[in-house]
Amino acid sequence: MTGARLEEPDGEPTNETVLRWRVRLVDHRQLAVLVVVALLCVGGWLSYTAYVDPGERRETRQTESWSMTGTFSHGATVVEPNPIYDTGSELRDEPVYYTRLSPTAVGTVTAGYEASSGENVTTRLEVDLVARSVDGDVVYWEQREQLATRERTAVDPGEEVVADFEVNVSRLESRLEEIDRRLGARPGDVETVVDVTTTVDGTIDGQQRTATRRRQIDLTHDGATYAFDADPFEEPISATEAVTVTRSYGPVWTVGGLLLVAAALVGGGLLIVASYHEPSALERAWLAYRDDRAEFAELIVRAELPAAMADRPRVDVQTLGELARVAIQTDAVILARTAHGNSHYVVCEGDVLYVYEPPAPPSAEVAEPVGDVPEMQKSLPRGPVDE
Repeated sequence: MTGARLEEPDGEPTNETVLRWRVRLVDHRQLAVLVVVALLCVGGWLSYTAYVDPGERRETRQTESWSMTGTFSHGATVVEPNPIYDTGSELRDEPVYYTRLSPTAVGTVTAGYEASSGENVTTRLEVDLVARSVDGDVVYWEQREQLATRERTAVDPGEEVVADFEVNVSRLESRLEEIDRRLGARPGDVETVVDVTTTVDGTIDGQQRTATRRRQIDLTHDGATYAFDADPFEEPISATEAVTVTRSYGPVWTVGGLLLVAAALVGGGLLIVASYHEPSALERAWLAYRDDRAEFAELIVRAELPAAMADRPRVDVQTLGELARVAIQTDAVILARTAHGNSHYVVCEGDVLYVYEPPAPPSAEVAEPVGDVPEMQKSLPRGPVDE
C-alpha cells in the first residue's frame, strides 16, 4: 500500500464561508437581534436629533451699530508784552503755553454720535477740573471744580454739542501750593485733568439706547508752562442681544447616525434571510466534517488500497473525529481515497476496516480536498457498526 501526506487547499471556498456565517447567525439569533435593535435605536435617535428635531438654544450676540464721538480744542490769549507774541493775540492748539504770558487757558469740548438714525436723542456734556495727589492706584486727596455743563435735545446723528470752558492756570498753581502749605507735605504726585462726561440717551437705530462715557484730558503745568494732551474721541458702543438659533451637530450625529441605521437594516435583512434558510442537518454535518478534517489533517494520507482488502469486514464510523480517535488508539493513519467524486476515509486495524463516508457537499462548487486516487477494483463491503 502506497500513500502520501494530505495537503489542505490554500483557502476555504466562498460558499463554505457563507454557510459558516449562516450557522453563526442562527445559533446566536437572540444576540444578533439585540445588536440590530440597539444599532437601529441609537442610529435613529442620532439621525432624528440631527435632522428632524435638532432643538434650539439661546445665545448672546454683540452689535456695534453706533458710536460716540468727541473732539477737544484749546487756546489762550497773550496778555503780557513779550518779544515773540503780540499782546492780545489768540493762540490755538499750541503744544505748550507760557503761564506768565497767557495765565488763562480756554477749551472747547464737542460731543455727538454716529448712527444710521436717531430720534429724541438727548446729549449732555459735563466738564470738571480735577486736581489730585496720587501714588500709583492710591489717591491721597482730590479736588473737583465744575467748568461747564451743556445739554441738548433732539440731536441728530453727526450733530455736535459744544461746551466751552476756561482754566486760570496761574490761580490753579497758587491753590495747589496753598494745599501743600496747609497739609504740610505733598504725598505722591499731583496731577491735573479736565474730566469730560458725555451721556447720550434716546432712540438710536430703532432701539432705545443710553450710554455714558468718561474721558480725561491731561493738563500738565510746571509753574512756567502748561500744555493739554488730548486726541479726537470715538468709541463704538457694544450692545448685546439675545437670539434663538438652531442647534448644529458634528459628523458623529449627522453621518454616524445614518451609518448605524444602514448597518442595522443590512444586519436585520441578513438575519431574516438566515432565519428563513436555516442550515439543514446535512449542512451542519458537512461543516462538522470539515472541522474534523482540519483538526486531524496530520493523520490523513492519500492511499491506493489493494483489491484484497475489499474482502475484509467493514465497520462504518459516524464522524471523522471518531475515526481519528480509532487511528490514535491503534497507532494507525487514516487512509483517504476518492472514487467517482465520493470520498472515503479508512483505518485498518487488524483484519477490520473502519470506514467513514463524509456527507455530500452542500454545493457542487465545494470540492473535496483529498485528491484523486485510482478507483478500487472492488467496493468495500459493509459490515455492522460497533456501538
